[in-house]
Amino acid sequence: MKTITIENYRPEWQIYFERLNRAWIEKYFVLEDIDKYVLSNPEEAILNDGGKILFAVYGGKVIGTVALKKVNNDTMELTKMAVDENYQGIGAGKMLCQAAIDKAKDLGVKKLLLYTQSALKPALGIYRKLGFTDVTIEQGKYKRADTKMEMILNDNLLNNQYPIGKYKEPEVITEEMCASYIDVIALFPGNIKSAVMGLDDKQLDTPYRKGGWTVRQVVHHLADSNINCFARIKFALTEDNPIIKPFAEEKWAELPDAKHISILPSLSILEGIHERWTILLKGLEKPYWDRTFFHPELNNCQTIAEAMAKYSWHCNHHLAQIKNLKKQMQWK
Repeated sequence: MKTITIENYRPEWQIYFERLNRAWIEKYFVLEDIDKYVLSNPEEAILNDGGKILFAVYGGKVIGTVALKKVNNDTMELTKMAVDENYQGIGAGKMLCQAAIDKAKDLGVKKLLLYTQSALKPALGIYRKLGFTDVTIEQGKYKRADTKMEMILNDNLLNNQYPIGKYKEPEVITEEMCASYIDVIALFPGNIKSAVMGLDDKQLDTPYRKGGWTVRQVVHHLADSNINCFARIKFALTEDNPIIKPFAEEKWAELPDAKHISILPSLSILEGIHERWTILLKGLEKPYWDRTFFHPELNNCQTIAEAMAKYSWHCNHHLAQIKNLKKQMQWK
């Protein structure tokens, strides 16, 4: 049975690095001068400055590639990822992306970022599933990029509490970003279910970090939290800047229904809420994303777009906590 392996750069594989990326870029965009330079001279453009290039090999054939370009001592950019279109759909892209994340962690990088195009839905789906979150893109950084994403990899102060970094309010929320929030909401029930369904009671009652909630509490908290957010958005859509009621999430997580019962009811809640939530958000015209509610604890008004930015981060934040714990404990 053939399997995909991830290999490091070899000088004789430069031709595949160029060929795969050239085919991908020319299919969707226009090859720019900077692309020609990087693809023709990857050692000078990427490797000599501390970057890395990885390849996916299947049945002895190079079918995909990805690069890590050094930005500074703490940050690398995931770039030049391409998979042979004849081998798409077998998981090579996801494996390359995960291998690049692992390589960046091994190098002690604190932050990984990438630039992409909102029209490339399959790639965006991979990035979000692996824990990348949308951030505000600089104007004019890349001609063909309208989306910037990042992942916090190594922060000794935050340890496992914020595996994808603390939430950062976007300076500007675009239509493309709103679409990405909907994608996160739509995919989340399946993602969290695949992360927890194989765990036994002992594993579910393991804290994701010292002093933190158990996996069981995290799952029930997600149901509690997302019920509240869904309701807040519906209030904002049907009333003029309503005052919402905060909930004491720490106390809710200590109640018997969050500490001791099966996670199945909360997984069912998440499936139902997120299906309705997705339909609701997809049906909103642009002006409705600016509707607001007033948060008395924060003493400010929040738009629906701002709430969705935070809650898409919130979903990925808790999912990453569980995934990190499983990796540390070597749970399958």
